Amino acid sequence: MPGTELFGAEERKEIEDVLSTGIMFRFNHDAQRNNIWKAKDFEAEAKKDNWC
Repeated sequence: MPGTELFGAEERKEIEDVLSTGIMFRFNHDAQRNNIWKAKDFEAEAKKDNWC
């Protein structure tokens, strides 16, 4: 299946991090997320590297 060869340990860790926090949403739930902002961090990194 195309793309599955790109899914490795690093991608699995990122998915497990999201699942372990229980926060599946980009916005809100500030009190529960313990200052974990995966989507915001990713967006900032993409912007810095001119991905978008």
